[in-house]
Amino acid sequence: MKNYRILLITLITLFLPNLLFSQTTTINFKQVPFNTNDPHYWDNSGCKLYHSFGPNPIPLNGHNIRTVGNSDVWTPTYGLPGLQMRAFGNRHLGEPYENGVLSIEYFFEANNNYEVEIVCYVEPGYDAQGWNGVLWTQLHDDPTILSNVSNKCESSDSPVERKVDRYSKIFAEQFETADGGFKTCTKTFAVTQNKNALKLIFDSSPRDGVTKFNGKILYQTVKITKMPFQEIYGERTPYYNNISREYYGARKDNPVFDIPFTPPPPAPIPPKPPRGERKSFVIKPTDWKANEATGYVIDLNVFLEPETYISLVNDVFMKGDTIIRRGVSTRENILLPGAYQGNNYTYVHVDGHILVFLTNATNSLPINDIEFNGLYYISEN
Repeated sequence: MKNYRILLITLITLFLPNLLFSQTTTINFKQVPFNTNDPHYWDNSGCKLYHSFGPNPIPLNGHNIRTVGNSDVWTPTYGLPGLQMRAFGNRHLGEPYENGVLSIEYFFEANNNYEVEIVCYVEPGYDAQGWNGVLWTQLHDDPTILSNVSNKCESSDSPVERKVDRYSKIFAEQFETADGGFKTCTKTFAVTQNKNALKLIFDSSPRDGVTKFNGKILYQTVKITKMPFQEIYGERTPYYNNISREYYGARKDNPVFDIPFTPPPPAPIPPKPPRGERKSFVIKPTDWKANEATGYVIDLNVFLEPETYISLVNDVFMKGDTIIRRGVSTRENILLPGAYQGNNYTYVHVDGHILVFLTNATNSLPINDIEFNGLYYISEN
């Protein structure tokens, strides 16, 4: 039972600060308040006739939502509820590319981490060469969706910065079944500058002029969780894994499949652990110095190299009388603070030094050499 209590206390100590600090906001596209709840909900979206979100801000769960591209809001009456957008393109047949841009207005405060969790349903292409698109997840300064398309409510192709860096991540995976399926996409951003929007772009890429796209994404919920800042290290080089290697050939021969990547800063080199040493010190009666108060003191560092800085002291022993232990003659180890031959010994570790103090009733020096043995640690940095 005691071990379980110790484990519980340890877990609470490790995770409670994060739990107290974390703040989660949920944007729920499964419960958009239109039709009977609010028949005028779409009036100002810019896509009123389409009964959907559009380029103008519409509030949902306290945050403004904008879209550009073909979008449909589904209710449970029509199947899976959520916000559906498309990624399309069949260039070798002359059909244009399409993508869908979703903007969620949210203030990302500098010097914090934010975990973005997207629960969605993805339906890939309808045949063997209709690949599903990729999902760019980006933090932006401006929640407005910049696009020069003539009709922002219908199928279109908006400009996208196809890169991966501190504020831009990518989900680019193949979906195993012909029906697609539910997927939870999670990315964490280490934010060092204020940002004002989360933009999700379901995009038909890579764009090699041949690859055929025909995929849909149905957003159900987007969760944004604020956490204490911690730099992110070790991110892998991104690839377009939504397209099979056999289909597009070797990446090195086709630069369109390269994704510009700015990796995070290298992980800091951890400090070297202190180096432990155990050393014996033989102190002659003449080595002791009179203490300002009473008794005597010896600085054990004078027996080490002049620049030695002791970062930690584990223990200090002194050798006592000879004893027989298991038939073997040895000297007794007396742990400081301790007493021997009428003298009291203590030690302190201060400013990288080990100071041993001696006191007795007559304020006299010991008559014999005293051997101390200490385990201490020397800082390497």
